[in-house]
This record gives sequence, C-alpha cells and structure tokens, in this order.
Amino acid sequence: MKTYLMITISSLLALFSCVEKQACSDGVNGTLIEMSVLDGCSWIIQLDAGEKLQPVNLNNFEIEKKNELKVSMVYKEVEAMAGICMVGKMVEISCLKVMN
Repeated sequence: MKTYLMITISSLLALFSCVEKQACSDGVNGTLIEMSVLDGCSWIIQLDAGEKLQPVNLNNFEIEKKNELKVSMVYKEVEAMAGICMVGKMVEISCLKVMN
C-alpha cells in the first residue's frame, strides 16, 4: 500500500511539473519588446512573421513584462486610434499568454 501511494504521488508530481503553458486558441506567436528608447513608445509585440504591433491594453493582463518574452496572443486592429510611437498597428488584445 505504501509503495502504491508513493508511485501515485510521484506520478502526479511529474505530471504537474511538466505541464507547459497553453497558447491562446487561434492565437499567433510573438515577442514582447521594450521600446522606451523611442519617444512615445513603451512595449510592442513583434509577431514571429515580423509584423510589429502596439497593444493599447497590455496593462489589462497580469504578466511580468520582460524584454524578449515569448507570448501567444489574439488581437484585433483598432482603426480609430493612432499612436505617437509609429512602430506598428494599434491593436486590442483579447487573449495573452506567456509561452515557455
């Protein structure tokens, strides 16, 4: 009985320690980049395809912002806004998850 309990506990610990963070469903992958060296800029997201995005609601998500942080996200373009950073499209994020 003691052996069975130890095997069960070990299996559960191994399972939970190997769980990767899930990407956003129908999301795209990108990298969070700190751009405060440019006037009017703070954080942008560069998609893996190379396109740069300026998120208008990045602070709505509880993530630790770090330069070069890999993320998965779902977004839509916000056409009625213009940013002074002028690095990429202004977007509103609906899903943002940090990737391993």
